[in-house]
Amino acid sequence: MNDTPSRSSTDFQAVVTLKAARDVAETIEEFRRALRAKDLSRRQRQSFKDQLLEAAERLCNLLDLLMSWLDTVSPSVRAPLGEGISELRGKLLATGMKLVADRTQRLIESASAIVGGRAAFPLGISMTLGVSVATLLAIVEALGGRAAMSDDINAKITEVERLLKRLRIMEYDLGLTKELGEQ
Repeated sequence: MNDTPSRSSTDFQAVVTLKAARDVAETIEEFRRALRAKDLSRRQRQSFKDQLLEAAERLCNLLDLLMSWLDTVSPSVRAPLGEGISELRGKLLATGMKLVADRTQRLIESASAIVGGRAAFPLGISMTLGVSVATLLAIVEALGGRAAMSDDINAKITEVERLLKRLRIMEYDLGLTKELGEQ
């Protein structure tokens, strides 16, 4: 009996979140339409792209949340929720892949500059980049996992993971993580 109110609450949250995710998907479509305009200035185009990618990231987060509820919602909500997730994934895939590719490339550039000595080596950078990589991987999962990604994107993800590992080793060798662990 105690399970019923909890399930009912989760059902309600799932339905509301699915509606919010659909609203975000519509916002993404509006930005895509706006980007098709030929008379946009460079600044306007970049602003629309940034807003589109921000909305895509929001949608990825909502999809991740919705997927976490699939096993906990009642059977009457499970099927429509699964269908909604599939529908939204399809709408998001192209934009989401661009988001993953852009974000991965920025992480590679940042980590490569540090590993190559072209940028400062901030204390705890491997932890900071580790959080960014974890967020990136959550987005990848929301889009269907590594299997749904192109070979190019998977290669970039592998490279950013390699660079993160290298940064962790560099921090350990410098004694930075040893000292943090002792604290």
